[in-house]
Amino acid sequence: MSDLRKQLNESNARIGTLEQKLQKQNTKREEAIATSMRVDRSNKEEARPVAESNAKDATKIPGTNTSLTFGGFAKLNAIFNSVSVGANKFGDQYLDIASIPVGPSRQGEHDQINFHAKQSRLWFKSHTPSKLGDISTLIELDLFGSQDTYTPRLRHAFGSFGKFLGGQTWTTFANSSAIPERLDFGIPAGGIERRQPQIRWSQPIVDNLVEMQLAFEMPHSKVIKDMDTTIITPGDDRYPDMVLRFNSNQDWGTVSLATLGRQIRISEASGMNQKSWGGAISAAGRINIGTLDNIRFTFNYGNVLSPYVSTGAYADAAIKASGQMELITIHSGLLAYQRHWNDQWRTNIIISYSHADLPAYVNDSLTKKAYSAHINLLWNPRPQILFGLEYLYALRELQNELNGDLSRFQFSSRFNF
Repeated sequence: MSDLRKQLNESNARIGTLEQKLQKQNTKREEAIATSMRVDRSNKEEARPVAESNAKDATKIPGTNTSLTFGGFAKLNAIFNSVSVGANKFGDQYLDIASIPVGPSRQGEHDQINFHAKQSRLWFKSHTPSKLGDISTLIELDLFGSQDTYTPRLRHAFGSFGKFLGGQTWTTFANSSAIPERLDFGIPAGGIERRQPQIRWSQPIVDNLVEMQLAFEMPHSKVIKDMDTTIITPGDDRYPDMVLRFNSNQDWGTVSLATLGRQIRISEASGMNQKSWGGAISAAGRINIGTLDNIRFTFNYGNVLSPYVSTGAYADAAIKASGQMELITIHSGLLAYQRHWNDQWRTNIIISYSHADLPAYVNDSLTKKAYSAHINLLWNPRPQILFGLEYLYALRELQNELNGDLSRFQFSSRFNF
């Protein structure tokens, strides 16, 4: 009995030691997941209503139940470009497909370096509980208001009350969970990352397994006249862009399917008055792989995608010399893989493309298709600090098959507060 009691005590001691080790591993794993989620939320700049307000980080307005929080980050981008689009241009500061020089005698400087901190941000949030639904607001600014100076620019400014949202934020046509993490501020060739004023209603359906969102958003018709080389925005829109989107959030990830309906319209004193209705669809999502890794994707198709894909590169419609309007079909896609090497180091690989089916009668110097690829290595020594290196390659091809490419190396440091 004495020997059995001794063996039992030794077994209990070993079990206790194993339980302690297991608890430490689980704690470390949970901390890694939490850190990844915090970092990922910061990188994606979630546009969903700000329903959460951490009590320990929020400040209550005296005499009210409204909580206020603020934050942001200071970010430096050091960029080396294989070719420049010219002094003090946005195309040297972030990926701008439409500005990549093309042809055998490409204009612009070669081997150009650029430093800026315009991506730095400041945001303010409020949250007020209510019996009829929580009331939340978000205002966010960055410094990209001008090409050559540091000028504040409004990114997000919206409020939500229960299921209603009104203001400027990510278009409902885009799934913010599918936005890949990268250092370059520009939009990949086939990505959708547009922010615009809107009103939106979100409604859970199918036993809360699916969310339906209906939105009316600011329209921006973009047209090209016959043989012109400049895409114009007439400002003659009569109806809002209409978006219907379905989201499903599961343990394995999130997916969405969105439809877009728009009227493209131009009305001029010269007598030109053309309009046409069109539509588009988008499938996007984020699929989890293991604990931290994930795949993100976006695929889009339609004849009214111009303002949503590679802003500035394509038009919604072409107008013949006779005055007849023809909508331009665009298809685009993006695929990204995020690999976490450990709780501090990770890599993102992103490939993307877009293609416009231009009519034969338009000017052959218009952009027909574009490709982009990113690969980076990011280090988070602390949740508030990020250092990273990234390589970007982009290619732009015109209707006449002339093309130009861009190689970019970028180092970034970011300090959250």
